[in-house]
Amino acid sequence: MTHIGDPTFDGYLNFELQRALNIVGSSGVRLMVATFPIAAAARNRRRSTRRTSPTG
Repeated sequence: MTHIGDPTFDGYLNFELQRALNIVGSSGVRLMVATFPIAAAARNRRRSTRRTSPTG
């Protein structure tokens, strides 16, 4: 099974991403690639630091 984190699959994903960026950017257009934060991790951090009232 292939998944993100598997070195072979990661290599394939990197190759395909580079290929797509080369195609799209071949006309000279500027490209920006950004990562997306894992929202669930942020929600869990907020919950663990949230204060509760003395009455619960």
